[in-house]
Amino acid sequence: YSRVTRPESPRASRYSRVACGTGSGDAGRPLAAHNLRPTRAEPLHALAEHYRLNGRNEASGRLAEVGLALPMPNDLLFVDEHVYRYGLRQSLSISGFHATQPARRARARALCAELAVERDAPAGVRAMARSNWRYYALGSEAMFGCVRFEPIGLSPSPGYRASTPTRRRPTT
Repeated sequence: YSRVTRPESPRASRYSRVACGTGSGDAGRPLAAHNLRPTRAEPLHALAEHYRLNGRNEASGRLAEVGLALPMPNDLLFVDEHVYRYGLRQSLSISGFHATQPARRARARALCAELAVERDAPAGVRAMARSNWRYYALGSEAMFGCVRFEPIGLSPSPGYRASTPTRRRPTT
């Protein structure tokens, strides 16, 4: 009996242990799994999610960007397509809101908009992007350019009551 192993098998085994162990705070394990197969982004995604969920958004954004630069591998086994198609973009779109670098924040904003309208994206991914889109809304100064806003000096007469008058259609 001879056992046939593929190069993906040890990485997949280590990745399974990593995915289960990122909650323990051991950040070296996902990096070790990535170092076994540097062409794979799944460990980077797991680590980016771990950092994002623990409030370390800068580190999460950097890892997601590195993962996004990797193409989907041609490996035969254990490729998590969700990570390559949506996961890394979703991680960066969420953590990138807190980015200190304007370029990373702009890329995250574009990814959030892209995921919010992508028809092939799973409903949960689309809903999360649509929910997060409101945080990327631009202020009026950014939207209207050089327009200057000033308060209106309105002093209503005594007894004035602000209201929105409405009329009801007569019923027949």
